[in-house]
Amino acid sequence: MFLGDDLGAIVTLAFEVHAQWPEKLGGEKRWWLHTLAVAPEFRGRRLGEETVSASFALLQSRGAGELLLDCGADGVLPAYYRRLGFTVLAQKDITFPSGNTFPIELMRKAVEPA
Repeated sequence: MFLGDDLGAIVTLAFEVHAQWPEKLGGEKRWWLHTLAVAPEFRGRRLGEETVSASFALLQSRGAGELLLDCGADGVLPAYYRRLGFTVLAQKDITFPSGNTFPIELMRKAVEPA
């Protein structure tokens, strides 16, 4: 999302099978929100919310039924995404290639049909 010539926020969406949640999601491809970031100078302007909303409009135009994400269960992210309408499907500890293990929440929000 640009504000004039300045990049204010970015989002990364992917249509893929997520390797960490086969017991909950099976092996079919689904839409995932992988990255949402707002430039520091634009924080507090609700650009993250606008960017997620624009993502839902795009997914709606593609006939998607849901958007999934996973994030650390500790900290501000789960509450932020719940405020945007996501619900928690599951939580588990995931060990990353670094060897660090963190509690992670799997979250989902339906994409309303057009």
